[in-house]
Amino acid sequence: MNSSQVNKIYTQETSLFFNNSGTFSKGSLPIDAQFSSVYSIFIKDLNDDGYKDIILAGNLYSVKPEVGRYDANYGQVYISENGNNFIKLSNKESGIGLTGEVRDIIGVNVNTYDELLVLNNNDSLQTFSFIK
Repeated sequence: MNSSQVNKIYTQETSLFFNNSGTFSKGSLPIDAQFSSVYSIFIKDLNDDGYKDIILAGNLYSVKPEVGRYDANYGQVYISENGNNFIKLSNKESGIGLTGEVRDIIGVNVNTYDELLVLNNNDSLQTFSFIK
């Protein structure tokens, strides 16, 4: 045990880390990002303002009955105000309403349209088109 490596965690929240020329600083997301498990983070400038925006997705159904499912995440879109502060769009505003246990989000370009592919655990694929 003396040669074991000990690691400590100080938070379990979904967080951001900003790379400032090799020095990282931690940033926080709004409380809504903490309501359910996050398994996929997609980053893209969604509104062409020069700042990267964030889409979060997740959920976990296969848990013990006494704990209950982690299913409060219908996909969350956070628009960057200045590269460091993020405002959450409602699902109605963003047009994203994800269901299931999302495990990955992939952006692809199809016929000059940007598409979002949402891959679910043991379920069908969901697709969304970016409309600007």
